[in-house]
Amino acid sequence: MIGGMLIMYDLFAVPLQAFNPPETPALLAMDWITLVFWTVNVGASLTTGYVQEGNTIMDPHLIAQTRGSAAQSCQFARYEPGAGYPK
Repeated sequence: MIGGMLIMYDLFAVPLQAFNPPETPALLAMDWITLVFWTVNVGASLTTGYVQEGNTIMDPHLIAQTRGSAAQSCQFARYEPGAGYPK
């Protein structure tokens, strides 16, 4: 539920950064909250297994290989340096 709310926030806040809005304490706090949440989420996603051919895979190495595919690489786009990080 928190992730969904932060996605909604990011949908509005990230495009608005193109217009250089003034930095307010509330926006700065939200930038840090979203940055920390999504950073922790990358690590937490390695603890979420998947089912392959009827077997539940819980090995973090295999999960990382699956999550590291091209389809999953868009998750890391938010972590590109200079992509709206708090100053």
